[in-house]
Amino acid sequence: MNEELAIPATGFLTVNGAKLIDNISSAVGGFWEPFQIVRLAKAHAKEQEIKAIAKGAVDIIKEESKLAISEFQQRTAKRFFEEEQKKQLNMENIRDQAIPLLGENADPDKVEDDWMANFFDKCRITSDGEMQKVWAKILAGEATTAGTYSKKTVNILADLDKSDAIKFQQFCGLTWVIGDLTPMILNLGDDILKNHGIVFELLAHLESLGLIQLNLLGGYAREQLPRRFQITYFGQAIFLSFNKEDGNVVQTGKVLLTAAGRQLAKICNASRIEGFYEHVFDQLKSQGLNPSAQPW
Repeated sequence: MNEELAIPATGFLTVNGAKLIDNISSAVGGFWEPFQIVRLAKAHAKEQEIKAIAKGAVDIIKEESKLAISEFQQRTAKRFFEEEQKKQLNMENIRDQAIPLLGENADPDKVEDDWMANFFDKCRITSDGEMQKVWAKILAGEATTAGTYSKKTVNILADLDKSDAIKFQQFCGLTWVIGDLTPMILNLGDDILKNHGIVFELLAHLESLGLIQLNLLGGYAREQLPRRFQITYFGQAIFLSFNKEDGNVVQTGKVLLTAAGRQLAKICNASRIEGFYEHVFDQLKSQGLNPSAQPW
């Protein structure tokens, strides 16, 4: 194992990267001192200390018969050390992946200590590499622009296992930019949705996780739109023309992303669904909205 993992393996440490490490240090504790190159050495020394204490206790037992130490206590100490070492490595992996993602105008000093402490309290048990990438994006996004990700979003992410994240990523293939990210599910029974695994059970599960809201009866809509309005699906636009100058409406369907869902949808690396652009185009046409693939 590389004993210098405490230094981000990203080459030259930028000013923003150093600031981020300082901010983490103040929020989470001394393990995060800048340029700490002896993390595992310290950990190893701690392990030796634990062993020495155990040995010393055994010696005392032999010599004075006043103290007792059991194999159970030794196993407990060993387990605690190993668990904390894993958590530490998880946190540092996430930090190291976040540093190259910092924006040029990042200001990690503006991230609240409470947010940072909560973030690392939640992410430290995440050992899966793909999930660590998501955590790193959130850390980098918050360090670049404080307030980008709420504590609630962090807490919801902590409750997601990898299969949940994959399901949400799959769902986000339905999202359009309609002012903000908006899923277009006008008819849940459409074949293109069922073929992509978008069924009621999946939506109900995502709603229980706090990622979406369902309204199967009334549905949702974007209102107060201008006479000309553009919506976009993974960079491919549809241009809408209305008869009125303002106050126009587009029905968006049965599902809405929550605030946390929108924040996570922007970093989940969703992919477009083949044929879904054309599917929505036809649905908009059925609403009498005069969609066009060409600009006005």
